[in-house]
Amino acid sequence: CLMVTHVDEVLEAVDHVAAHQSMLLLQAIRWIMGVPAGLKLNDNLDYCLGNLCILGVKCFQVVYLLLQPYLPWAVRTVALSGIAGFTLLISLVSDLLSLLTLHISIFYTISARWHGVQTRVLGSLWRLFRGRKRNVLRGRIDACDYSLDQLLLGTLLFTLLVFLFPTTFIYYLLFCIPYLFVGIVQAVIRMTVSLMNHFPISTLVLRILQPSHVPGGVFLKLLPPAAESDTAHSLDGPTAAQLTGGGRGMRASTSLPDMGHLTLPRRSSNDGPVGLEAAWAASMKPSPLRANERRKSSLVGRSSHFELSNRPLPMGAIFRTHTQNVAAVLKQYDPGKVLRSLLLSESMPQSTLPDRPSCQLLPVVDFWIFAKGVLMGSAERFP
Repeated sequence: CLMVTHVDEVLEAVDHVAAHQSMLLLQAIRWIMGVPAGLKLNDNLDYCLGNLCILGVKCFQVVYLLLQPYLPWAVRTVALSGIAGFTLLISLVSDLLSLLTLHISIFYTISARWHGVQTRVLGSLWRLFRGRKRNVLRGRIDACDYSLDQLLLGTLLFTLLVFLFPTTFIYYLLFCIPYLFVGIVQAVIRMTVSLMNHFPISTLVLRILQPSHVPGGVFLKLLPPAAESDTAHSLDGPTAAQLTGGGRGMRASTSLPDMGHLTLPRRSSNDGPVGLEAAWAASMKPSPLRANERRKSSLVGRSSHFELSNRPLPMGAIFRTHTQNVAAVLKQYDPGKVLRSLLLSESMPQSTLPDRPSCQLLPVVDFWIFAKGVLMGSAERFP
């Protein structure tokens, strides 16, 4: 919506970017056609390559002027695509950036091909001087005997390519730097699109509001034991009052110990009811050994109670996939690999994400057979 209401400002920004980058490119080419940084280049090759590059930039400017009346329509289309999502909008912006730098991509491709061929030929000629050659079948360097004509021809070609190498390398480096800058911008856009498409917004909201709905594991919590007052009588045995009934006689008790191990004292003639009660109390007093045995026997049937509680998923585990993707992309843009690709004009690393498991797509023929069978079955069921 912001781009739709400010179409004129966006068009002015696009025109400024296109004109500015063309002007900077022309200034760099003219600077190289002179004596760049005191380097002595081949005049004829420098003049030829410089004029070809200037002609290519002029052609881009002419094509841009021809397509300029259609830019408002293109900007409005890109702005309206934001209705389908922000990722589609920035993807179209990346495509427009590729169109605005199309001439840089063409120049880089041509110069990279020429630089790559020249580098490989120089490597082969260098091995020729050392009496070696590359064995393509075995993938190794073997010794080889060259004739005098081969050595003479290799010397001439090596001399020509060595003296022309600085000129071609300067032009290759001129278009490699802006191409690398555009590639970094597009890689950032691709990473942004990927992160926004797979951002776990629902999981993150549930983790903040209701952590129990996003389990990351369980743990057991030991509950406190029951009150000791409930089991005190069962551990220490019956009291004398329970057995004697307050001195008036002995009552039946459910906690009466084993009478086979109980020894009653011998009653004398002068013992009264109080002496009998004291004798019973002395005989029922448990020894430390029997108390320990009773305590062990009472603990045999006792159970421990645990509470199974949920452990919320950590924040790092939610974004683990995204961190792995970012690490994989950064590994592809390793400085050593990028420098090797620049020097040997190999293919630049692309910001490709690891493959994600996806559902298997049904072919059109199989889907048509399935739909036909469903329709025929429904027609037979409901005539």
